[in-house]
Amino acid sequence: MRELIARTYDSGFPGAKDTYNGILSASNGNIYYVLSSQAVDIGAQLYCYDPARDAITYRGDLTEACGEKDSRTIVHGPIFFDNGDRPSYVNSIAVAKDGTVYAISRVNDEGRPDPISFHPETAA
Repeated sequence: MRELIARTYDSGFPGAKDTYNGILSASNGNIYYVLSSQAVDIGAQLYCYDPARDAITYRGDLTEACGEKDSRTIVHGPIFFDNGDRPSYVNSIAVAKDGTVYAISRVNDEGRPDPISFHPETAA
């Protein structure tokens, strides 16, 4: 059995708790992803990882972009089944043109989510 070793990334969003809004491998080669928080006044935050530069850029607050900043609405939302139960954990996954797999997962000491990546063909 091969072992997959994933690289972790730090988005610098200490309030990140969940990843309900996902991740996308865009046609420009960048990886766009959203991290959510559990705070009523901090909405989903959009980030862009540029593999060519190996750099993460903060792109904005989706709550503000939707015109709901400071509305005190619930700005995050887990997935529930019809009976009210929650899945154990939902991970977001995207595959880049070069085959690199990107995902959002809880990987750091604080338990907050951040991106990880690995390439299946170069796995140990």
